[in-house]
Amino acid sequence: MASCHSRRCVVDLPTRPCPVSAERSCAALSAELHALDAIVADLSPADLARPTRCPDWSLEILLAHLVRGVDRLRAYLTESLPDEPPSIGWLSYWTTVAVVADSASITERARQFAAQVNDRAVQRVWEDMHARALEVTEAAPADRGVPTPFGVLRLDHYLTTRVVEVTVHGLDLRDAVGLEQVATPQALEVTTAVLDALLPGDRAPGHEDDMTFVLAATGRSPSDDSRLPLLG
Repeated sequence: MASCHSRRCVVDLPTRPCPVSAERSCAALSAELHALDAIVADLSPADLARPTRCPDWSLEILLAHLVRGVDRLRAYLTESLPDEPPSIGWLSYWTTVAVVADSASITERARQFAAQVNDRAVQRVWEDMHARALEVTEAAPADRGVPTPFGVLRLDHYLTTRVVEVTVHGLDLRDAVGLEQVATPQALEVTTAVLDALLPGDRAPGHEDDMTFVLAATGRSPSDDSRLPLLG
């Protein structure tokens, strides 16, 4: 995901405490990744060629994007501490991504990574990725600076972005293989906390259910609410 269509540009102070604790986000990330394990383990070479609802992305490209997205935790947290203090927060991250990110570049990076993921390696790559990422993350303090291409975030802020990515693209993965659109309660809670904070005002009628709201707010299902989608 690399866009934010909210009519209100949310700018949160990077020094303001993140309302989602690092422990809560880490638990949500772990729960959702483990929930996807069985799905990933059952993927066949034919499955990897399936189209997804993400434009121009096969299931292989989607999976590669997921792996890279979570592996950023390991990559960033094993770098030296950034010299500068946090410059963006958990919500303004998404508006920054909308300005800076290039969807074609995101797709190309995933495509290049996907060249390393095949029917013999996909399960090992997936399991190794989230095991290493979670190990490094759990050992880092919540206020540790994370040097992303979009600015420095505190780890607790950055973790919320990883939960949103895994939750929403996990839904894309389930959709591609014909499974029910579900997410773990922990991941859904963190994801809706972010989307509710990005939404100007209250949810529209019909979006009271969290999963219904997430699908509409991320452009996965149609909505009559002109404020949506927030992310796409």
